[in-house]
Amino acid sequence: MNTPTISHDGYPPATTFKASEEDKDLAQADVRSLARTPSPTPSEAEELKPRSKLRKYCLLVSLFDLDKLKKPKELLRIAIIAALMALLILFVIYQQAIVNWLRPFADWMRRTPGGWVIPIVLLIVLSFPPLFGHEIVAILVGDAWGIGIGFAIVAAGTILGEMATYWVFRSFCMARGEKMEGKKLKYALLAEVIRQGGFKTAVVVRYSAIPGHLATAIFATCGMGVFTFLIAAVLSLPKQLATVYLGDAQGGAVISSKMHTVKTVVVLITILLTTFAMRFLRYQTDKVKETVIYHRRKIRQAKLRDAAGVDPEADLGSDSSGSRTEDALWRYEGVIHSPAPQKAPTAHYAHARSKVSGSRMDV
Repeated sequence: MNTPTISHDGYPPATTFKASEEDKDLAQADVRSLARTPSPTPSEAEELKPRSKLRKYCLLVSLFDLDKLKKPKELLRIAIIAALMALLILFVIYQQAIVNWLRPFADWMRRTPGGWVIPIVLLIVLSFPPLFGHEIVAILVGDAWGIGIGFAIVAAGTILGEMATYWVFRSFCMARGEKMEGKKLKYALLAEVIRQGGFKTAVVVRYSAIPGHLATAIFATCGMGVFTFLIAAVLSLPKQLATVYLGDAQGGAVISSKMHTVKTVVVLITILLTTFAMRFLRYQTDKVKETVIYHRRKIRQAKLRDAAGVDPEADLGSDSSGSRTEDALWRYEGVIHSPAPQKAPTAHYAHARSKVSGSRMDV
């Protein structure tokens, strides 16, 4: 009996396998994307743009940028700054009235045995952000004990309070500071400036209008050494001396013209020092921003590799000269880097080819 012949059309399969070619293309795209440093985020791109001369040298123009006013977060930031400036102006205007209202309390502290401990404790408590009020306490101390003993009391309370703040933030807020560096670009830039600037930057910041206890919290979370911080805090005590002198000078019932002159000089010096400090910090920020932003991009690349199951430290054939070209584009042109597709090394396709050959064997 004859056995019927069964026809198998299209068998054996053709030598070309379209699915394997698609897998190879996907493997090429994945390798290129993992080997390439991610582009800067919009906030990083904005920071890398060259500033105009007006924005570079005028703090108010940089603060009230019309482009940034369209963002709700920027409006909230400007509202907070305006509120703080209004409070500062009101404090300067009604400073004498505040002192007169608190003078009975200052007289009670001076008459009480061991009453000098009270302002020291108050200064220590007020050293923890977001509390404030060092200036009011210093003026009261100057009014009650005079410039000599008053300055010693304020200096002791300031140093002890700053050391307590430094220890608390150094011990319990380091992880929080690292998270903020990863999320907030401005904080990451300031932290890097403080790390590289060291003692000089610490002194400049403490002589500005930036509240000392806020600067202390940043110093601690950025890893500044305790001795560097302590020396900078001691050298900034003349700021407290000026405040104590204001309290001592306005202790009388009648405010003399000398008192007005001293207050005006103190305010002008504070404004000049603050302007210099902000210009100095901005200059230092411009020096480190490219390095900080590139480091943040490499961290994002490592996370992408880790999510794809690739060793973050593995060399995927990226060219180091490409990074320099990419940085140059951002530095001088402020445009998004769009490199041409490059052929990945053959060695990195071994795994993809083995998968392709395996799929053929299965078929």
